[in-house]
Order: sequence, then C-alpha cells, then structure tokens
Amino acid sequence: MINSTELQERKAQRKRQEDSARSASEARKQKRQEELRQLHVLAAQVAELMGGAVRPAAPGMAWMLIDVGQTHKLSFYREGEQIDIRGDRDGIHYALSVSRRLAPEKIAQAIGRKSTP
Repeated sequence: MINSTELQERKAQRKRQEDSARSASEARKQKRQEELRQLHVLAAQVAELMGGAVRPAAPGMAWMLIDVGQTHKLSFYREGEQIDIRGDRDGIHYALSVSRRLAPEKIAQAIGRKSTP
C-alpha cells in the first residue's frame, strides 16, 4: 500500500515532468516563431531586390510567397539550415536550396540565374 508521503512525492514528480514538458514545448514554439520571422524578413529583402512584392503571410505560416511579376512567382520555405525556394516563371517550374546565412543579394542572383531559360 502506498502511504500519503509516497503519493505526494509521485504527484510532485508528475507535476515537475508536466511543467518541464510544457516549458520545452513553449521553447520550441518560440524558436519556430523566430525562424519564421527571419524567413519573412529574408523573403521581403529578396522581393525588394527583385522588384517583387511579398504576399502577407498568416501568423505561423511556414511558406513565404513572393510575386516578382505577373508570370514569375516564388515560394520560400525554411528546412533546417536551408531555405528551399520554388519558382514558376512563364509556366516553367524550378527549385533551389540555399543556406539561410546567404546574403539576400546572393539569393536574388541565384534565383535570377536559375529562373532564366
């Protein structure tokens, strides 16, 4: 039979585990929000360099969409240390992955090279 002291210790341990799990979950959520904010900033900088416009993103949206022109659209997605960029120019699809540490100017140049037929 479990005495009241053991029961209280188990209850306290369970509470500590729940608090720890909740804290870890909140830390992951904050980290993801910061990563998305950085992705949105990067996409906006690239869009400005390319003369395009960033579509407003819903909070927490993992994809960032850019309209460079009527026939050229881009989407940015962060996957770990890489930014996956998918484009559609005049109905021709292309994709490239770049380091998230790459300067916006270099990303715009890479997109320009990849998107030219």
